[in-house]
Amino acid sequence: MKLIIARHCQTDWNARHKIQGSTDIPLNDAGRMQAVALAEKLAGAGISRIVTSDLSRALETSSIIACRLSVRIVPDRRLRECSFGIVEGMPFGLFQFLFGSMHGKTPEKRLNYDFRLFGGELGALVAIRYLEAVFDIIRNGPSDSTVMIVAHGRGLRTFLAALRIEKSVPQQGDYAVIDL
Repeated sequence: MKLIIARHCQTDWNARHKIQGSTDIPLNDAGRMQAVALAEKLAGAGISRIVTSDLSRALETSSIIACRLSVRIVPDRRLRECSFGIVEGMPFGLFQFLFGSMHGKTPEKRLNYDFRLFGGELGALVAIRYLEAVFDIIRNGPSDSTVMIVAHGRGLRTFLAALRIEKSVPQQGDYAVIDL
């Protein structure tokens, strides 16, 4: 099975460098244009379905792509972004000043984080959610299909780290391919 992973496209909070987490922020106009361009890039990729986070920014990204590719969307709550708790809405720079970097360079650091102090989630639990969702995608096959996953930066980094896949999470408006 081939997985095509993509982050949702741009929101106003992305443009303002704010922590989004599980707060449901919609795409902005730039994000919608990114999604249209991404759909064009994927036109010949042979995608059979899109499994997406149920947050509106991922759902709208998926809807734009699905409309162009004439495929169905399957929302999956397990692909939501990590909850960062009370720091959602905080500028990244302020968080980094107060608490240090949110981003780890090694797989262990991308997996072993803990936002429970802020009322958020533990990285291992985010990994479990994502892995369960992907295992269900694989189980529902067929094994020679190409499935797109539209999710979130932290969640995808956590998922890739859990599988020890040394691949960067794509920028908004781009994608990466994983052969399973």
